[in-house]
Amino acid sequence: MFIVSLERRSAAASSRNDAELTASRLEDALSRISKEQETQVRERVGIRLRSQAFLFDPDRIATLSLIRVAGEMALDEPEIMSGEWLDARIDQAIRTAITDDVENELQGVELDNEEADSSYEFLLDGLGIPSNLARGAVTRFNVLPYAKRKAFVELGVVGKRLKECVEEGLGTEAEILDSIRGALTALGMLGSADSGGEQG
Repeated sequence: MFIVSLERRSAAASSRNDAELTASRLEDALSRISKEQETQVRERVGIRLRSQAFLFDPDRIATLSLIRVAGEMALDEPEIMSGEWLDARIDQAIRTAITDDVENELQGVELDNEEADSSYEFLLDGLGIPSNLARGAVTRFNVLPYAKRKAFVELGVVGKRLKECVEEGLGTEAEILDSIRGALTALGMLGSADSGGEQG
């Protein structure tokens, strides 16, 4: 028990150090790109999160994306930061965030109040999921297959009607409703959450 507790405290300290390092890297990144480029990245992050149906605080993904963008621009100036080029860096940032969340959940790293409020407050505001349960909910949801994530985001977050989702090719009514049940279960809003799944 003592060893587990010690490991969790060590992991929590490492998480705080990572956060401080990320803040330092972001400050450095912003000093090397223009305000217009920063705005372009942030806008693209919102579009990408919606199109890929991930539940993340956009600021968190924007921070990781800006660090990647600035780092690569320092090595090789991309051609006017094309949408495709930016999407690839944003996708890398999303994968990093998913990996971090999964590892922190497995290690039992506790969120401090400031981190919980800043990174997961959107879940409390939008879905009523309290901050102390938010990371687990996000982690389980974001590793679901794309079809389940997309059905939930379009129907449950954007507010489209079931008929619209069928017409847009998200599946049959039965398939979409099954996806919604899977997403709600992952978020801890319906029955027991199953942490299994695949990133789509």
